Amino acid sequence: MKYILTADNHFQYNQPICRIDDFISAQIEKLQFLREIRDDHNAIILNAGDLTHKSRVVKQELFSMLLTHLPVMYGVAGNHDLMYHNLQYLMNSAIGVVISAGLYKYISKEQPVQIENDIIYGFSYGQHIEKPQKIGTNKTIAIWHNMIYENNNDFTFGDGHYAKDILKKFPEYDYILTGDNHKTFLVEHNNRYLINPGSLTRDDAAQIDHRPCVWLLDSTNNTIDPIYIPIRENVISTAHLDIKKDRDARLEAFVETVNSNYEIGLTFEKNLDNYLSVNDVSEDVKKIIYECIEV
Repeated sequence: MKYILTADNHFQYNQPICRIDDFISAQIEKLQFLREIRDDHNAIILNAGDLTHKSRVVKQELFSMLLTHLPVMYGVAGNHDLMYHNLQYLMNSAIGVVISAGLYKYISKEQPVQIENDIIYGFSYGQHIEKPQKIGTNKTIAIWHNMIYENNNDFTFGDGHYAKDILKKFPEYDYILTGDNHKTFLVEHNNRYLINPGSLTRDDAAQIDHRPCVWLLDSTNNTIDPIYIPIRENVISTAHLDIKKDRDARLEAFVETVNSNYEIGLTFEKNLDNYLSVNDVSEDVKKIIYECIEV
């Protein structure tokens, strides 16, 4: 069976501050490309979460774009997909509209999906990956939205796991597809693979050199190959970063003290996520915080 692996799409109807082109049409081009390569390879698309950039969308134009151009996908929910970052609001969030439309086939750990002889388990944001209850006669696949790092040098801030540690801990899975880390990498251990596709679009100045791609997985022949997505040249500006540095000297001093791998475009929400992930904050307090952010 062939699969197209993707994650961290962050589809949105707002113009990122770093983009100087028509970002809406750029996203539509990527959706059309996904549809084309899916058809060319007769493949199924698997998504490791963060389909949308915001969980609550007031602009109906985003739904129009997705419902018109999104190819059918199987996947999990990421933190950006969920209102209050809580899985209990799955169907109340923007992704719930796409699920209800039949374009996004939600996969959970309780209800894995069997495709031919492969079995696929889903672990959304806030869930821990678990050992499979049933093994596929061909391959067993896990999809997990969680911060995974390629190696020790990539760890920058907050909580997370190293790819090889996860492969060693869960030998029952032939492939583990992950999302949340916007960097692209593939890690192998004993002929088993963890694939982190990285972000599908470049909506942050720190990604000026990022090459968006998806991965083509052939579970029968056990091959995994990247497919690079056509991108527009010279459409990312870093001018706003200079403005921020001039406005706040203390922020500049802070940036100079962190690891060089730190993403310049890290947002308040990401900082908040990282803080909550490493500190003992009750779920009730987290809910109140995320409700305030949504407002």
